[in-house]
Amino acid sequence: MTKTKPLTPLLKRRLYVFLVCFFLLVSALIVVFYIMDQWKHHIKEKLTELRHLGHEITYTTFSTSFEFDHLLPGIRFHLENVVLEKKPDFRVEAPSLDVRFSILNPTSTHIQFSQASLETLSLPYKITLRDGLGFFNNSKLVFSTTFGAIDIHQNQVPLISLHNISCQTKETSFSYAQMSPQGKEVTATHPALALTIKAEGLAIPFLQTANLTPPFTQLHLNLMVIEPEILRNGLSAPAESLMKWRDANGFIEVTHYSLNWDEIQASGDGTVALDDLLRIEGAGGLSVTHLSELLNKLATMNALRTQDTILLNLGLGLMNTQNHIFLPLTLQGGVLSIGSFIKLDVPLGFFLN
Repeated sequence: MTKTKPLTPLLKRRLYVFLVCFFLLVSALIVVFYIMDQWKHHIKEKLTELRHLGHEITYTTFSTSFEFDHLLPGIRFHLENVVLEKKPDFRVEAPSLDVRFSILNPTSTHIQFSQASLETLSLPYKITLRDGLGFFNNSKLVFSTTFGAIDIHQNQVPLISLHNISCQTKETSFSYAQMSPQGKEVTATHPALALTIKAEGLAIPFLQTANLTPPFTQLHLNLMVIEPEILRNGLSAPAESLMKWRDANGFIEVTHYSLNWDEIQASGDGTVALDDLLRIEGAGGLSVTHLSELLNKLATMNALRTQDTILLNLGLGLMNTQNHIFLPLTLQGGVLSIGSFIKLDVPLGFFLN
């Protein structure tokens, strides 16, 4: 009978390390699968709550996987043919949707999709999004997103098209002077959401003719939404939320905007709000370079009469503006006025029927 050799100290240490690693691996897998199951159960509970609130939710696939992103563990939910609808308010569709939660930071959410559409059923708007990737903070109005393209339609008519867009937000505050009930000027401070938007292409179909596409090559927009919390649940009742926001003195302060149209460069700032019919109205300033080229393009678009274009070019020559001028902007009653001569019909608004 042969005797088994006793384990050497080196083999004992290796066996001990192996057993510890095996135990840690099994424990980690158990924890991961438990967390995945809990998140899946949590998501389904949330979907059930939405259904009880009148939302209709359908999907054909709901799968769960564990993955690492930048060495950070996370859980990914993959859904296909997703439809979220709440009549008579809105409808959201996405053929494929990936939602990722970080295990170490469960308050953050990453969402990715190739195409999605948002249609407001109570208002005549439909927004189509392509190649979307976004980060959202679940407890705040903070997000960072990129899109390959955004198309906005009103009454099935193309309104605005953006390409290669990036959006970032930051919670802040905004102070401005206003009159108190006693008739004194006081400084009011309101919560605000700072929003930065950049796009490499901006097309406005209702301003275009066949030989002017796409008109704008670059867009940069910095703005602050005053009283943003009122709009947090805007999808559930968009018209009602917009009216509440308007009545609470909500408005948008455009701190800076700039866009390029070929060699023409325009920039400025302004303030935007909603009127009684939920139409967008506002006022601001516009600084424009290469004015002669701009006037010729506007004439081609029939925004200016030929005789007006000639008179304006003559006036610019007499003013010696060096092809640069500052013009006031006003948007009221669906009409955009640029200076005293240019007036454009602008169908931008959330019209009430």
